[in-house]
Amino acid sequence: MSKSKPVLLPHISFESEAKALEHFRKILNSYKLGETLKGQDYKDVEALVYNHPRYQDKIKGGIKQIVVESDMYGGQCFHILRTDNTFENFSYLKCIRGDASPFTLFSYACRKIVAEDMKMEKEQYFLQNQNKEGKILCPLTQKLISRKESHLDHNPVTFSVITEMFIQKMGLDLSKVEYSKEGEYGHVLADENLKSEFLKLHRKLAKYRVIQDTMNLSLNYEAKVARIKFQQLEGAPAFYSLEN
Repeated sequence: MSKSKPVLLPHISFESEAKALEHFRKILNSYKLGETLKGQDYKDVEALVYNHPRYQDKIKGGIKQIVVESDMYGGQCFHILRTDNTFENFSYLKCIRGDASPFTLFSYACRKIVAEDMKMEKEQYFLQNQNKEGKILCPLTQKLISRKESHLDHNPVTFSVITEMFIQKMGLDLSKVEYSKEGEYGHVLADENLKSEFLKLHRKLAKYRVIQDTMNLSLNYEAKVARIKFQQLEGAPAFYSLEN
């Protein structure tokens, strides 16, 4: 990947590899050894994990927490605590500098499927909650923000998790998924049935909140997410649970 090319993740993007490296290096260095990632830091790094070329080997049964621990050279490194309580480290450098994983390409295609739904959801939220100046209160920063300053955030179940659930449900081999259009900024699924089925699952599981749209904002909050047992949801793989 050229350093001048954008780095695309399911819910955030960076104009260059250097900007992405700066963002995740800042997160890594803001935690002490043994500390668990919280809030937006967790969401960003969780999304990054899925960009690893061997993300399935890294997450295996699923991600329970992401913790900062020592690497083999005495520095700091992100570690995944899996749902089976095993640990696995991963390099954010590899996630950014490696080729986009099949999961990332597929998730961008899925994002396009629900783009209109999300646009309407955001518009409806503003119509119901905006003040006279057309602004709403961000629940995380407690600042008034306009439409241009806002982001529709999947919460508590992230878009990456919904996408992975869909892959499991449909039994997809991402190396065999066909796209009608391929491009640097995302692919388009060729299979109309896959599009329809993903839209159904997303509408069933997606919950949102509108927050301030900025990548470098330091968010001082704890995500208050109850344990979600995905096996209780129709079509969800039994191994998933999420606890922030």
